[in-house]
Amino acid sequence: KKKNFQNPKLLDLNMAPPKFGDIGKAVKDLFGDDFAYGSTKLTLKSKAANGVNFKVEGSKNNDDAAVSGLVETKYDHKSGVSFKEKWTTKNVVSTELSVKNQLAQ
Repeated sequence: KKKNFQNPKLLDLNMAPPKFGDIGKAVKDLFGDDFAYGSTKLTLKSKAANGVNFKVEGSKNNDDAAVSGLVETKYDHKSGVSFKEKWTTKNVVSTELSVKNQLAQ
């Protein structure tokens, strides 16, 4: 006589199958929460010998292939004057001039 070693509690036929959306939830959460798979980004920073800081940023949206970028320069003078300029791929140029500790010391 053969013995059946299956656990009857594991063979509950009244249990509903998992929802279709729950099957790949762990993998979807991994890519959606912890990994930016929908875009690619690149940032480069450098400092010239004369003290000018350069930053170049670029990004590409993989869904619609949109590409955007930014070039930023920043110069800090020893007198406390700071000059920053940004230029984007949307052809927007912004300039910022700031002075440290001149209002109140």
